[in-house]
Order: sequence, then structure tokens, then C-alpha cells
Amino acid sequence: LLLPFSAESTRLREEANAMFQAAELALFERPNPDVVLTVLDTQGTPEGARSATQAAIEQGADVILGPIIADNVMAASAVASRTGTPDGLLLSTIAIIQHMLTGEEIVRAVVQEINFGLQRFF
Repeated sequence: LLLPFSAESTRLREEANAMFQAAELALFERPNPDVVLTVLDTQGTPEGARSATQAAIEQGADVILGPIIADNVMAASAVASRTGTPDGLLLSTIAIIQHMLTGEEIVRAVVQEINFGLQRFF
């Protein structure tokens, strides 16, 4: 889960915390010891997003949720496409970043991905 926990904007930090809590809730509602949620800070910057995306890929993410800022999404997408990341990973990032999903929809999407057998969330 790539979120701007240390962004300059208070609003972005609050949004990051709310999204993190929603992801945690999804995992608590459907406990599965095989599912790993890793949270990485994008710092609310394109460079932070690139760094966090690269770290998630190197750590073996099945799905990347985030970042949540448009220019951060572009930076994360560039890293993902350059590394040959599977389409599903990239699509999850783009859908959430473009705010096509609400908090509840994100939780449902995470639960659905768990049901499909994905286990490592960043």
C-alpha cells in the first residue's frame, strides 16, 4: 500500500491514514495468515512514489494499491512498466490513483483479490 504518510499536506497525511485503516479493516474482516500487507511511504512526491514502487516490486508484491496523487501515479507507473510488472499490478495502481474507487470499493477490491489468491499487498 503506497501512501503519502510524510507528505507536507496535512490533508494528504490524513487521507493516507484513512486508506491504511480501510486496508487493515479489510484484512481483519477476512483473516488469512498467508496475506501480507506492507505499507510504504511515498512522501507525497514523485521521487518517493518511484522509490516506494521499486521497493514493492523488489519485495514481490502481487498487488500495489496507491499512490494517491496524480503525478505520483505517473512516476509509479513508469517504474512498474520499466520493470515489466504484470498488468494487474499496474491497473490496481491506476484505478485507485484516479479516484475511480471509493474507500469502501477499495476494501471490497482487496477482499476480492484475497479471494483470488493474491497474498502480498503493498
